[in-house]
Amino acid sequence: MGTHSGRAEPLAPPGTFEARVRRVVESLSELGNGGSGAGVISSLANCRYLTNFSGSNALLVLTYGATTELNLITDGRYLEQAQEELADLLNSGTVHARILDQAGKHAYRLAGELASGRGAVFCEHAVVTHRDYNTLQSALNDSVPPLDCSGAVNKHRRVKDAHEVELLSVAASISDAAFAAVAPMIEDGVEELEIAAELNARMMSLGAAGPAFQTIIGSGPNGALPHAHPTSREVRGGETVVIDFGAEFAGYRSDCTRTIFVGGEAGDADAGRAYLAVLESQRAGIDALADGVLAMTIDDACRAALPGELASRFTHATGHAIGLEVHEEPILRAESDALLRSGMVVTVEPGVYLPGRFGIRIEDTLLIEGTGSRPLTCLPK
Repeated sequence: MGTHSGRAEPLAPPGTFEARVRRVVESLSELGNGGSGAGVISSLANCRYLTNFSGSNALLVLTYGATTELNLITDGRYLEQAQEELADLLNSGTVHARILDQAGKHAYRLAGELASGRGAVFCEHAVVTHRDYNTLQSALNDSVPPLDCSGAVNKHRRVKDAHEVELLSVAASISDAAFAAVAPMIEDGVEELEIAAELNARMMSLGAAGPAFQTIIGSGPNGALPHAHPTSREVRGGETVVIDFGAEFAGYRSDCTRTIFVGGEAGDADAGRAYLAVLESQRAGIDALADGVLAMTIDDACRAALPGELASRFTHATGHAIGLEVHEEPILRAESDALLRSGMVVTVEPGVYLPGRFGIRIEDTLLIEGTGSRPLTCLPK
């Protein structure tokens, strides 16, 4: 059940989280060459993916062999919440789920005690701190250090199931509606901070838990900073304003960028030409999205569509996957040979930036479907 927003959260079909746990256990078993073992999952996003738990303190211990056990370690602030959010798993017939109160005990020591003697032990080296890793290892009473399982959950998160797509679609519809309501206020004299505050508030009033990330507003020369923080600068007629924003709904996030001209017309003819070039670049990238295509192909398509003088001003990756985190794998960049698959949700966001003058970026969140894609963010460009 939802605990964050005023908009009703669609419930996952029964068995959703049980199925995810079983797939991850299979991956852990493969890493250990079969047999029994244990996996300690530290990433909050991965914990949420596997259990539906949305609290800020969670450590997940999966033990497997003759039986599969799931132990969610948290603290007293979240015990009631966890009971509600883990209802699907607590009623599972094949996964024995428990919620444990760490009750002042070091979570990684408790995790080590649960995993000790179970066989091969894995943890997410990319996430766990050195101190916590040492605590876990000391609790295992085993000379073999915990092995790395950093990708064991993440690889399953790449392709979204129907429930995840539904949540991502709601997040996108919220951000679309909020931007449409706020856009008319973006006129000569309004501050970047005012725009950001109004957009964030509007997304939350429409049911978002909050912005998906810190809203980016870059007007005039500030737009040449791809991740510009909003300031007290007042926008001016004819300037570009780059607005990069998204909504979080039930943990899932949207990501969209629109560049507008204050007053409706470009005061700088170069900015107008650059806008049309970036728009064509994004179309080329979107047209290239399909099942089985390499991530680098999308990046190549966007860059090839930009005129030479602007291509050198495109200074970041073309896009990224998105879901429980804003930036997920794969990244759509020149060196990525990751295969895109139906069910992946990615952004396509080419941009050009002329220091001291202006920036242009256009971005949408899209669901890959067979030989093409479907936009989840649907604002006019």
